[in-house]
Amino acid sequence: MAFLHTETGNTRLLKRSNGGNMTVLRFGDYIPYNETDGHNDANDHKANTDGPGFAGFNTGDGRIFFNDGTFTGPTAVARTTVHEFAHNWDTENGHFSEWKALSGWQPRYLHVGFVTIDLATQFPLSKDGKWVYSPAAEFAREYGKTNPYEDFTTTFETYYNLKMGLLSYTDLVRLTPKLNFIGLFVTRMSQ
Repeated sequence: MAFLHTETGNTRLLKRSNGGNMTVLRFGDYIPYNETDGHNDANDHKANTDGPGFAGFNTGDGRIFFNDGTFTGPTAVARTTVHEFAHNWDTENGHFSEWKALSGWQPRYLHVGFVTIDLATQFPLSKDGKWVYSPAAEFAREYGKTNPYEDFTTTFETYYNLKMGLLSYTDLVRLTPKLNFIGLFVTRMSQ
């Protein structure tokens, strides 16, 4: 979180796009519990069974959850934190159309009058099956091919890597247009 604060000189990236506060919660196998003691059993069970399926997620309502998989080392924690806070700004950054254009993101189905065209017959299909993207698009991580939102947040992670001196020259060259977009976004958030 210090990185997001330092980059902008303010707390805007640590809040929701509407200025609302965020709550960060740990979710996962973190406490011993007795499922039959009658005290918070359903929540204890949910935390311990559902938690291991993800490193973190942003619910979109002001809460970010992290599970034990987030805490594998300082870089992983920082990267996941940056990723999840970036979800507050994926569509809310004021330039989402320009962001989508960088990878050629389009909804999978194009509706023209009474005709529906499946663009997945012409372009690569996103991992969530709802979008297509340009075959020439470059992604920070394979997970970025899920949709334009994950593309934005994985690129924000890569921006963090760049600023921390952890980005290879090859990735810097390959991702320059997207990193420039994130850099300009951060600059706008500083003002």
